Amino acid sequence: MTRVLPPQPDLDHLKNEAKSLHKTHSQREAKVCHLLRRLHRFVDATDEEIFLADVSLTDVQFALAMDYGFDSWKSLRQAVLGAKTVRAHIPRALTDDIRINLLPWREELQEKRKKGISEKVSKTVLGLDISSTSVKLLELSKSGSTFRVESCDVESLPGQAVVEKEISDIEVVGETIARLIQRSNTQVTDVAVAVAGSGLITKTIEMPAVMGEDERYSQIVKEADRYIPLPLDQVVLDFEVQRTSPGNKEQVEVLLAACRREYVEMRQEAVKLGGLTAKVVDIEGHCIRRAYQLIAEQLGDEPKEVVAIVDGGATMTTLTILTDASTPFIREKLFGGRQLTDEIQRRYPRSFQEAELAKKQGGLPDDYEEEVLKPFKQALVQQVMRTLQFFYSVSRYSTVDQIVLTGGSSSIDGIADLMTSESGIPTMCANPVMGMASSSAVNATVLAEAAPALMMACGLAMRSFD
Repeated sequence: MTRVLPPQPDLDHLKNEAKSLHKTHSQREAKVCHLLRRLHRFVDATDEEIFLADVSLTDVQFALAMDYGFDSWKSLRQAVLGAKTVRAHIPRALTDDIRINLLPWREELQEKRKKGISEKVSKTVLGLDISSTSVKLLELSKSGSTFRVESCDVESLPGQAVVEKEISDIEVVGETIARLIQRSNTQVTDVAVAVAGSGLITKTIEMPAVMGEDERYSQIVKEADRYIPLPLDQVVLDFEVQRTSPGNKEQVEVLLAACRREYVEMRQEAVKLGGLTAKVVDIEGHCIRRAYQLIAEQLGDEPKEVVAIVDGGATMTTLTILTDASTPFIREKLFGGRQLTDEIQRRYPRSFQEAELAKKQGGLPDDYEEEVLKPFKQALVQQVMRTLQFFYSVSRYSTVDQIVLTGGSSSIDGIADLMTSESGIPTMCANPVMGMASSSAVNATVLAEAAPALMMACGLAMRSFD
């Protein structure tokens, strides 16, 4: 039975209800299972299957919205807020036809082809990495094979503005972007952002090589229900031809990507509130693959067939494994640096800001290293090892040649050495901007401190040179 919103619904109350329900899933409380069966993937699932599944806060919000009779959390939010914010900042005409932009500026390329123009479209885009705790801005230029940092800045986000990679407070994120732009003095107004998480689906399918792009798209739309477990009007689609099929030269492998429409629109809107235009919406795993070329030489001369890149964020650790496959293997775990901060707060009474500062700059009691930091590092290594075991079980690989650490947790002293000793796999911390020159306008201290966490921003900024 569909529930009805009260006469004066409160958005904060609904957010808290979703958080509470998300918590009951981790506590294996049966009452959440009925709600989650609103989601297509759980329609026929048993309680145990639901408890074993990865369920994000965004999934719960989506199910809660459907329970109230709406087709998305965004629609529910619009109803509660009177649709003032969203309609004011995102004209419907912009979103009706938007697709994930795996190919840069697809519409412009198509238009040029129609006119018989073969020249490459070349535009600079800012890499804008919107994570759970900060927004990172990066602008790159390129001369030959050499990159240069033209702009770089980072600003922290308040708690709950982004939850598990999904924007929950558009206005706060938009204001943060606007401050970054003003401070960086960049003249670029087009940006590339990325999507990830449970709302994103990627599949590699085979299609006849002789098909044109428009015919291929029409065929994908016609057969969408074979690949996408969501109604077509709730997703945005894009595709990219990867290569000739190894088993049949008359077929090609096509990478198909589908993402919940609201995931894309929330990023569009936040970017627009910041005074910019979201020109490219990419996929996080593909950004990591693109940025890998910046650190490949740092791994030595011996070729690496399988590389695992561990992004240790504040609330989530993402393992991206790069192989010769067109689509990286990606696994996300709800574990991150925030847990270390929380433990510091619990043991040594401090505010959140004080605990974060102490974590980075030191000044904690003598027992911190042994009693707090060491268990956290061991837990992070265990998370990675479990995910690697899962990768081995579902792929043809039985080992990884190199582990690369990125994100905030990669800067923890001794974490790379511990990962190497526990896994037996060579491990290093990423620095994708190593050796790059930078503009005089770039704050060298900010760039150096942010470097281990700039893989995603680099991958996005490199869309300028596709």
